[in-house]
Amino acid sequence: MRTSTQISDGVYEVAANVDDTINIPYIVAETDTGLFVHALVTSVPAGKYLLAYREMICLRDVLRIWSRVNGVKASFGRTTFEEDAALDMERAETFAFANEHGYDGGDPEIVHAKDVRGIPPSSIFPLPLVLRIPNYRGFSSFCLERNF
Repeated sequence: MRTSTQISDGVYEVAANVDDTINIPYIVAETDTGLFVHALVTSVPAGKYLLAYREMICLRDVLRIWSRVNGVKASFGRTTFEEDAALDMERAETFAFANEHGYDGGDPEIVHAKDVRGIPPSSIFPLPLVLRIPNYRGFSSFCLERNF
């Protein structure tokens, strides 16, 4: 996945080999990790996996919000698997899997954050607020950057 690139005056493009309508987990690792580790240890049954996120959201919606809060236009472009793999093989494989099976693949051993007691709803610190933080460096899944 490429980070945001200015493709013309005031228009930015984010490109990846993932369907822009597939929901992907959004997390701010620097502030969320402790909460999710605590929930994993205290609330997730043994033998299950926690899919930690503030929100499951598709790139189309992320770009719409990012555009609005930053006052710029943004578009989504598709890359090939090979282009993504050249930058980050793990991300390329994750997106290829998500395109075919959905992000979690329907695995019954995965517990979603929204279903775990003790994890507050994303409305406490929603995506538009995060995207307004000066020098916010991006999402672990999306690699969006405000690079202007």
